[in-house]
Amino acid sequence: HGRTTRTCPWGLGSSAPACRSSIAAPVCAWLWDVDCPQSPDGAQGLSGFLRGGFADPDVNEVEFFAAGGLTYTGLLPGRAIDVAGFGILIPINGDEFVRAGKLAGTPVDRAEVALEWTYWMPVTAGISLQFDVQYIVDPGTDPAIDNVVVLGLRTRIAL
Repeated sequence: HGRTTRTCPWGLGSSAPACRSSIAAPVCAWLWDVDCPQSPDGAQGLSGFLRGGFADPDVNEVEFFAAGGLTYTGLLPGRAIDVAGFGILIPINGDEFVRAGKLAGTPVDRAEVALEWTYWMPVTAGISLQFDVQYIVDPGTDPAIDNVVVLGLRTRIAL
Protein backbone atom coordinates (compact mmCIF):
# COMPACT_ATOMS: atom_id res chain seq x y z
CA HIS A 1 0.00 0.00 0.00
CA GLY A 2 2.07 2.93 -1.31
CA ARG A 3 1.29 6.60 -0.99
CA THR A 4 1.94 9.17 -3.70
CA THR A 5 0.52 12.25 -1.98
CA ARG A 6 2.76 12.22 1.09
CA THR A 7 4.97 15.25 1.66
CA CYS A 8 8.69 14.54 1.38
CA PRO A 9 10.16 14.71 4.89
CA TRP A 10 13.55 15.93 3.74
CA GLY A 11 15.20 17.42 0.71
CA LEU A 12 18.16 19.39 -0.53
CA GLY A 13 17.30 23.06 -0.63
CA SER A 14 13.87 24.50 -1.00
CA SER A 15 13.85 26.03 -4.46
CA ALA A 16 15.61 26.30 -7.78
CA PRO A 17 18.68 28.55 -7.97
CA ALA A 18 17.68 32.22 -8.08
CA CYS A 19 17.49 33.52 -11.63
CA ARG A 20 15.60 35.87 -13.90
CA SER A 21 13.84 33.19 -15.89
CA SER A 22 13.64 29.54 -15.06
CA ILE A 23 11.55 26.42 -15.06
CA ALA A 24 11.67 23.99 -12.14
CA ALA A 25 9.72 20.80 -11.57
CA PRO A 26 9.82 18.93 -8.25
CA VAL A 27 8.54 15.37 -8.01
CA CYS A 28 8.02 13.54 -4.73
CA ALA A 29 6.73 10.02 -4.17
CA TRP A 30 6.23 7.60 -1.31
CA LEU A 31 7.89 4.46 -2.66
CA TRP A 32 7.19 1.80 -0.05
CA ASP A 33 5.71 1.72 3.44
CA VAL A 34 4.92 -0.52 6.38
CA ASP A 35 2.12 0.16 8.89
CA CYS A 36 3.60 1.56 12.09
CA PRO A 37 1.34 2.89 14.86
CA GLN A 38 4.22 4.86 16.47
CA SER A 39 4.72 7.21 13.51
CA PRO A 40 2.42 10.25 13.01
CA ASP A 41 0.74 8.87 9.89
CA GLY A 42 1.17 5.19 10.80
CA ALA A 43 3.80 4.48 8.14
CA GLN A 44 7.43 3.57 7.88
CA GLY A 45 9.27 3.14 4.63
CA LEU A 46 11.12 4.62 1.72
CA SER A 47 10.35 7.89 -0.03
CA GLY A 48 12.19 9.81 -2.68
CA PHE A 49 12.31 13.05 -4.56
CA LEU A 50 13.58 14.39 -7.87
CA ARG A 51 13.93 18.06 -8.71
CA GLY A 52 15.28 19.75 -11.80
CA GLY A 53 15.30 23.13 -13.42
CA PHE A 54 16.52 25.16 -16.37
CA ALA A 55 17.46 28.85 -16.54
CA ASP A 56 18.40 31.20 -19.35
CA PRO A 57 22.19 30.76 -19.69
CA ASP A 58 22.58 34.23 -21.23
CA VAL A 59 21.69 35.90 -17.92
CA ASN A 60 22.28 33.19 -15.28
CA GLU A 61 25.38 31.43 -14.00
CA VAL A 62 23.56 28.12 -13.52
CA GLU A 63 21.88 26.84 -16.66
CA PHE A 64 20.57 23.54 -15.29
CA PHE A 65 20.31 21.84 -11.95
CA ALA A 66 19.19 18.41 -10.85
CA ALA A 67 18.62 16.98 -7.40
CA GLY A 68 17.36 13.71 -6.06
CA GLY A 69 17.31 11.73 -2.89
CA LEU A 70 15.89 8.95 -0.79
CA THR A 71 14.73 8.87 2.82
CA TYR A 72 13.72 6.00 5.00
CA THR A 73 11.44 6.47 8.01
CA GLY A 74 11.98 3.95 10.80
CA LEU A 75 15.24 2.48 9.52
CA LEU A 76 16.57 1.50 12.96
CA PRO A 77 14.76 -0.95 15.28
CA GLY A 78 13.01 0.89 18.10
CA ARG A 79 13.24 4.25 16.24
CA ALA A 80 9.97 4.15 14.27
CA ILE A 81 9.78 7.84 13.32
CA ASP A 82 13.47 8.66 12.79
CA VAL A 83 14.30 9.63 9.20
CA ALA A 84 17.57 8.74 7.45
CA GLY A 85 18.30 10.27 4.08
CA PHE A 86 20.73 10.62 1.21
CA GLY A 87 20.61 13.18 -1.57
CA ILE A 88 22.59 14.58 -4.46
CA LEU A 89 22.50 18.05 -6.04
CA ILE A 90 24.24 19.05 -9.27
CA PRO A 91 24.15 22.65 -10.54
CA ILE A 92 25.66 23.01 -14.03
CA ASN A 93 27.09 26.30 -15.26
CA GLY A 94 25.99 27.68 -18.61
CA ASP A 95 28.38 27.99 -21.57
CA GLU A 96 28.32 31.81 -21.43
CA PHE A 97 29.38 31.84 -17.77
CA VAL A 98 32.19 29.33 -18.38
CA ARG A 99 33.38 31.28 -21.44
CA ALA A 100 33.28 34.60 -19.55
CA GLY A 101 35.36 33.11 -16.74
CA LYS A 102 38.03 31.96 -19.18
CA LEU A 103 38.13 35.37 -20.88
CA ALA A 104 38.44 37.13 -17.50
CA GLY A 105 41.30 34.85 -16.43
CA THR A 106 39.25 33.23 -13.66
CA PRO A 107 38.28 29.86 -15.10
CA VAL A 108 35.38 27.92 -13.64
CA ASP A 109 34.50 24.28 -13.94
CA ARG A 110 31.28 23.13 -15.50
CA ALA A 111 29.55 21.68 -12.41
CA GLU A 112 29.55 21.20 -8.66
CA VAL A 113 28.30 18.01 -7.00
CA ALA A 114 26.93 17.92 -3.45
CA LEU A 115 26.34 14.59 -1.72
CA GLU A 116 24.35 14.79 1.50
CA TRP A 117 23.62 12.27 4.25
CA THR A 118 21.24 13.20 7.06
CA TYR A 119 19.54 11.65 10.08
CA TRP A 120 16.60 13.28 11.93
CA MET A 121 15.47 12.02 15.31
CA PRO A 122 13.08 13.24 18.00
CA VAL A 123 14.74 13.37 21.42
CA THR A 124 11.61 14.28 23.41
CA ALA A 125 8.08 15.37 22.49
CA GLY A 126 9.30 18.92 21.77
CA ILE A 127 12.99 18.50 20.88
CA SER A 128 14.54 16.97 17.78
CA LEU A 129 18.05 16.74 16.30
CA GLN A 130 19.13 16.45 12.69
CA PHE A 131 22.68 15.39 11.87
CA ASP A 132 24.03 16.26 8.44
CA VAL A 133 27.18 15.47 6.46
CA GLN A 134 27.82 16.95 3.03
CA TYR A 135 30.65 16.19 0.65
CA ILE A 136 31.05 18.93 -1.96
CA VAL A 137 32.96 18.11 -5.14
CA ASP A 138 34.32 21.19 -6.91
CA PRO A 139 32.77 23.78 -4.53
CA GLY A 140 31.62 26.91 -6.31
CA THR A 141 32.89 25.35 -9.55
CA ASP A 142 36.22 27.01 -8.70
CA PRO A 143 39.10 24.74 -9.78
CA ALA A 144 41.36 26.38 -7.17
CA ILE A 145 39.21 25.14 -4.25
CA ASP A 146 39.62 21.59 -2.93
CA ASN A 147 36.67 19.29 -2.29
CA VAL A 148 35.22 19.79 1.18
CA VAL A 149 33.30 17.97 3.92
CA VAL A 150 30.69 19.99 5.80
CA LEU A 151 29.23 18.79 9.11
CA GLY A 152 25.99 20.14 10.49
CA LEU A 153 23.66 19.72 13.44
CA ARG A 154 20.17 21.25 13.57
CA THR A 155 18.21 21.47 16.80
CA ARG A 156 14.48 22.10 16.91
CA ILE A 157 12.71 23.06 20.12
CA ALA A 158 8.93 23.37 19.98
CA LEU A 159 7.32 24.99 23.00
